[in-house]
Amino acid sequence: LKPNELVGVSIYDYFQTTDENFAPYIGARKAFAGERSVYEQSWQGYTYEVIVEPLVTSAGEIVGCVGVAFDITERKAIESQLREKQQQWE
Repeated sequence: LKPNELVGVSIYDYFQTTDENFAPYIGARKAFAGERSVYEQSWQGYTYEVIVEPLVTSAGEIVGCVGVAFDITERKAIESQLREKQQQWE
């Protein structure tokens, strides 16, 4: 996605699901509680490693969160192939 497609967009607007146990929602709630989250999320045929950090002012006030997602789809496919090969040799 391009930055102009995400800047100012709520995570709820982007994913459009009401499932409160959806990992991105949990990550955002943790960030607003001051916790860092790292998790994997599958979405629309891709797998992402996601890191969500609280956005904190110099006064220590949490004013938002910042999330970064890395596409790890290819890496996960290669890991799966390696596991299959290992099982064949056992």
